[in-house]
Amino acid sequence: MQLEVQFEKKLKPLPKKDYALLPPYFFEAFSRIYYMMQPENLSCDGELSRRQIARRKARLKEEWRLLEQQLGYKVSFNSFEDEFYRRLEG
Repeated sequence: MQLEVQFEKKLKPLPKKDYALLPPYFFEAFSRIYYMMQPENLSCDGELSRRQIARRKARLKEEWRLLEQQLGYKVSFNSFEDEFYRRLEG
């Protein structure tokens, strides 16, 4: 019996100029994860243990990665932050 191994295709980074063109679905999904990854939200204002925080962070990173796969591009957390605040101000 031969096992089939599937390799994930390597995603290209989304050019920073294209962050403004993110479709609303993706922008909202990345925004939710970005918001939940903020220290006060990640730790529930310090209520969670380090282990709980680590599990929560790992789950959110996996959600981010799955969104990137759906989008077809890598999305930089820091570049997304710039677009997140730009849209909040706009």
